[in-house]
Amino acid sequence: MSAGSNAGGVLPPEQIGYIPDKLKKADKRIEAFPYDTEAWSVLIRDAQMKPIEIARQVYERLVTQFPNAGKYWRIYIEQELKAKNFERVEKLFQRCLVKVLSIDLWKLYLNYIKDTKGKLPSYREKMAQAYDFALDKMGMDIMSYQIWVDYINFLKSVEAVGSYAENQQITAVRKVFQRGVVNPMINIEGLWKDYCQYEQSINPLIAKKMTEDRGREYINARRVAKEYEAVTRGLNKNLPSVPPQNNPDEAQQVDLWKKYIAWEKGNPLRTEDHALITKRVMFAYEQCLLCLGHHPDIWYEAATYLEQSSKILTEKGDQNAGKMFADEAGSVYERAVTTLMKNNMLVYFAYADFEESRMKYEKVHGIYKKLLAAQDINPTLAFIQYMKFARRAEGIKSARQIFKMAREDNRTNYQVFVAAALMEYYCSKEKTVALKIFELGLKKYGGIPEYLLCYMDFMSHLNEDNNTRVLYERVLSSGQVPPEKSIEIWSRFLAFESEVGDLASIQKVEKRRAQAIEKVQEFEDKDTALLIDRYKYLDLYPCTTSELKAVGYFDLARQQVVTLPSNSVTKVVLEEEESKNKPQYPKPDVEQMIAFKPRQIVSVGAHPVPGGEFPPPPSAANLISQLPPPDCFHGPFVIMDKFIEHFNNLVLPEAPVGTENGIDGTFKLDPGTQLSIDFALGRKRKVTEGEDSDEEGKHVVHWFRKGLRLHDNPSLREALKGSSSYRCVYILDPWFAGSSQVGINKWRFLLQCLEDLDTSLRKLNSRLFVLRGQPTDLFPKIFKEWNITTLSFEEDPEPFGKERDGAIQMLAKEAGVEVIVKTSHTLYDLQKIIAMNGGSPPLTYKRFQSVLAKMEAPSEPEETINSGFLVKTKTPIAEDHDDKYGVPTLEELGFDTEGLGPAVFHGGEAEALTRLERHLERKAWVASFERPKMSQQSLFPSQNVLSPYLRFGCLSARLFYWKLRELYRKVKKRKDPPLSLHGQLLWREFFYTVATNNPNFDRMKDNPLCVQIPWDKNPEALAKWAEGKTGFPWIDAIMMQLRQTGWIHNLARHSVACFLTRGDLWISWEEGMKVFEELLLDADWSVNAGMWMWLSCSSFFQQFFHCYCPVGFGKRADPTGDFIRTYLPVLKGYPAKYIYEPWTAPESVQRAAKCIIGKDYPVPMVNHAEVSKLNTGRMKQVYQQLAVYASIASVPKQIHSEEPYSKHEKAMHSGNHPSRVAILENTDRGNHSQMSA
Repeated sequence: MSAGSNAGGVLPPEQIGYIPDKLKKADKRIEAFPYDTEAWSVLIRDAQMKPIEIARQVYERLVTQFPNAGKYWRIYIEQELKAKNFERVEKLFQRCLVKVLSIDLWKLYLNYIKDTKGKLPSYREKMAQAYDFALDKMGMDIMSYQIWVDYINFLKSVEAVGSYAENQQITAVRKVFQRGVVNPMINIEGLWKDYCQYEQSINPLIAKKMTEDRGREYINARRVAKEYEAVTRGLNKNLPSVPPQNNPDEAQQVDLWKKYIAWEKGNPLRTEDHALITKRVMFAYEQCLLCLGHHPDIWYEAATYLEQSSKILTEKGDQNAGKMFADEAGSVYERAVTTLMKNNMLVYFAYADFEESRMKYEKVHGIYKKLLAAQDINPTLAFIQYMKFARRAEGIKSARQIFKMAREDNRTNYQVFVAAALMEYYCSKEKTVALKIFELGLKKYGGIPEYLLCYMDFMSHLNEDNNTRVLYERVLSSGQVPPEKSIEIWSRFLAFESEVGDLASIQKVEKRRAQAIEKVQEFEDKDTALLIDRYKYLDLYPCTTSELKAVGYFDLARQQVVTLPSNSVTKVVLEEEESKNKPQYPKPDVEQMIAFKPRQIVSVGAHPVPGGEFPPPPSAANLISQLPPPDCFHGPFVIMDKFIEHFNNLVLPEAPVGTENGIDGTFKLDPGTQLSIDFALGRKRKVTEGEDSDEEGKHVVHWFRKGLRLHDNPSLREALKGSSSYRCVYILDPWFAGSSQVGINKWRFLLQCLEDLDTSLRKLNSRLFVLRGQPTDLFPKIFKEWNITTLSFEEDPEPFGKERDGAIQMLAKEAGVEVIVKTSHTLYDLQKIIAMNGGSPPLTYKRFQSVLAKMEAPSEPEETINSGFLVKTKTPIAEDHDDKYGVPTLEELGFDTEGLGPAVFHGGEAEALTRLERHLERKAWVASFERPKMSQQSLFPSQNVLSPYLRFGCLSARLFYWKLRELYRKVKKRKDPPLSLHGQLLWREFFYTVATNNPNFDRMKDNPLCVQIPWDKNPEALAKWAEGKTGFPWIDAIMMQLRQTGWIHNLARHSVACFLTRGDLWISWEEGMKVFEELLLDADWSVNAGMWMWLSCSSFFQQFFHCYCPVGFGKRADPTGDFIRTYLPVLKGYPAKYIYEPWTAPESVQRAAKCIIGKDYPVPMVNHAEVSKLNTGRMKQVYQQLAVYASIASVPKQIHSEEPYSKHEKAMHSGNHPSRVAILENTDRGNHSQMSA
């Protein structure tokens, strides 16, 4: 897909123009395979970062492609909710809620009702109805506990006035409790405990009786809940339905689903209510169909189960329930053929047979007609089955009408003629009609050997030798069948003559066959091989296998059976003979091998331990002597895994007061045991690796996001205090890992950072756990599987990060997990800065500095975590850690690395600290730093660049800040912010502060800080700029450097940003920001958006008449043009005089340089002198309007010179950083109203 083109793709029209490479590849993959979930994930994550008006088309295509995927509906609805499109939200719920029984989707629905209907007079009734509706549909889900609890709390919160209302409330709450405590689910124990407390609070006198009445059912439900959790463990209910892939992961999921359904069919509740059993089984099927909806066997089994239940209930006398389940079976079939199985003939045929068994023939006709109406199927088999039904139900005349329809359908194949003819012959005994049908088919399919063989078989079956011989003659002499396809027909003719003809006729057919075969090169010199067909009979041959192979018969047979069905005798014999003659290789003798390890025969009473066999300890021996012998025990047998799990989860009571180590004086130790030795020496017993501690312990998981380092990591350091185990995880989450706006250089840098972090953790006897998926999906599993008690992570100050982290903190709270969050990505707590400014962010750098002056200096960096800090804690590491949790490669993530050059910036903490030390060695340069300056050397990446490492958190901003302060103190010389080096670091802090509470900071719409400028939409121009094809070598070289290295000089960023926006192309800064987000290693959300708004004069006021010339600005920094030659090798032959303006070079120079402008390199896409003047006028007009509406400073009087390269303009393009102190500063502490033009 070329830039600016999206024909037939998924991307909306608004996406046309520059499209990131990853987005293009995802779109192409979806066009090739619409069920590519990984490609869809890329588009989803891209859509999540766009306004819903743009993203809606992607979501509509998504839910059309995956109509039963609750996860995708939830994402779509959540984005509509964020935009407060409540009317659309309700329509979406109407489309999906009843059909998609996803617990997360239903929870979203209940929260929506709660949040949006709270002020309605009928809120209580609506909310109660919603809860009843939800419990009716989802109450049997294993994760439905929260819905039950929320419903109960809602009923309790309703104000009841008067005794009658109070009694009604008590009855309602009790009813929900009593339904819930007998429903198997996770945390049913908590619900039972709440119910007992509730009954006690209502009436202690009857509480015991009420709970006892339900106690037996509760115990049964609790037992089933544990089985329920075990049997559903491993099921991934978030997998969308895709056509069968036949891979191991899918096979595992199918097996787990079928085990779960079989478990439900086994009636684990041991109830006699068959309707309840059926309801639970069908709920399991419905859950399964959300993930395996493209598997026809699941649909068929679900409908068949309902049909069987209907018969059982009818036999028991419950006619109404029987009819209801029968109708539901029909509804299941109807849903299948209407949605995911709309082209699956198997389900249609089963549906038709089901309705036929109910004598609903009109319904059956409708089913077959619906199937035949589908245009993308081969209807032959459908017509055949339709004819069979019509004959059974309505007679042969009805079947003939169907056959007539089949003949008129150009899509049908020859098999329908064969089926119709044989039906006439066998069912209506009409041999003449059957022959006429075969003759009719011969006109249409006379050149198809398979049809001819069917006709010949039929004629042979009639035992009419002359007619059969005539048919062979007609077919073979017609010329319709090519020689290479006639071999089997000749062989059949020969076999026929061998059965019924004389020797002369046999030889005649052989001779004619030989003449026909001469035209086929494969049968040259095979006369003897051809003779064998005269004498063979079924699987009997006149030669041995080796002789047949020697004369080339197998080669001949192979040619003959190419088009035969798999059950052909010749084909089967051939395959058997070939398998017999495969080379036999020597095989090891495995009879004496012992699986895994030799079986040790342990003597009675021995105690096998590593290193040998020893008598058991005295205390154990004493216990064994008192136990009955093993052969006295016949069960029940303990399930050890569950037994151990139960004891692991037990909460032990407090130790008795007055005893030492929980042992009183009456306890007597057996002498000689290790335990007694430990007590004698007064030492505590260590817990060895792999052994469970008696104490619960503190189990930590630290979530790495941006702060990919061990130095200055206060949240991890705090979490590790007193911990017994810890794990460090990185989740490839949507904001970065799945974003379409992340290019391959950025990905490579991230993976290098993770490799480096893993290496650092290895030195601490730990590892990095890299997980893939949504954090909200993964953390509940992590908390449970790893028994986590503490979660820690670095604060993410950006709006998306805060929203994500809030959701994770809620999940942690529900799981009882402590959360530790510390500020270390920024220098300051940004909310404190905002609070110091009166509750709003300071919108000018000057105001920002004045606020910081009132605050204490940033906290000093924490020490690096080392092995001395981790004496009492460890990381459980499995042998297959790399397979499960290793850092993936670019190839594993689906990137094409062909042509990818070496990394200019190698990611990781170690490289970051090395660069910092190298940077600070230049003391004089650091101390005298004053604004970024540009020179020929500075245009190329240096070994001192730190910005990518600050962006990914490989380098702590606080460490950099305090290192600078220490250097300034030593040299006693520095510039003040914003000109100094640490002033540049504070600019980063300023943009973070302004953006932290503004989720629309990266867009113009609904962004109160951004001037609403009517930018042009020019997708073609945008694509040329992004791909380095503008025709201006300075601009194109910068963009190519960005693509190749992921970095460009600060003032080079100014040049290309000005060119795209207010300088030349008049395209919105939002588009340029997206390109930088994809390609620029140090592009952070806040800083990137803030820089683009500032450089485009859309906010943080910059003098708009300062326009960067795409020719003169670069020429002053690099007059020889070496920078351009490096990144635009097509222009390397141009002399310095013309390299910045190659279109001005004479034709002779262009030919000598082997680069013709307009052919090998594009002509300039705009006339800079004209468009810059025009755009400066546009900006002047915008700011004149703002002067009226926003009462800002008057418009500057300096206007762009008409001469493109005048002295005045050269002064404006001096290369110095524009004065950033000139940002708009209002008397109301810099607060902006919505500025529009």
